[in-house]
This record gives sequence, structure tokens and C-alpha cells, in this order.
Amino acid sequence: MRVPAMLRPELGDHGMRPVIAIGLLVTLGACANTVPPYIGRGGNQLFLAWGSPERTVRMPDGGNAVTFLRPGCETTFVMDYAGVVRSGSQRGDGCPQPRQ
Repeated sequence: MRVPAMLRPELGDHGMRPVIAIGLLVTLGACANTVPPYIGRGGNQLFLAWGSPERTVRMPDGGNAVTFLRPGCETTFVMDYAGVVRSGSQRGDGCPQPRQ
């Protein structure tokens, strides 16, 4: 499997990783509908409830952004370096709507 140049470790912090991380964070902030109550909890609780993520992106601070796909909904959680969920978002027509 060929690894895209922007994800190769030899690029370090001077490669495209910071740009990708900033773009991901902007996207997460712009599309938040509602987030299940996993903020502040360990990643193990998240994975027990959601299963394996479809996508994982390593963040510059050592944490991870994990994405789960469900019909009509994409849910992404950002975990810090210790594996604690710090933020999350959902986007798509099939996502639960926020309670009023």
C-alpha cells in the first residue's frame, strides 16, 4: 500500500500535517449538529459503543481524530494524547438533531 507523501513520518512537523490538522479542526467546528455524551471520557468507552472507526488521523499534539460512518451521518471525535475524548461533531442528513 502506498502512503501519501503528506502522511509519511519523514516529513515531520514541517510537512502537510499541520495544514491537515487545521483543516480538520475547522471542518469539525463548522459542521457540529450534536455530539453524543463522550466528551471527557476515555476512548475505550467510545470504541465499545461505536466499534472500530472507519478513519483515524494522527494530530500534531499526539492525539487522534477518529471518524465513524453510519447511514446518512459522519461522526468524528478528537481525542488527546492520553486517549480522552475532547471534542466531536456530526454531519449529514441522518444525524440526530440537537434537542431544543
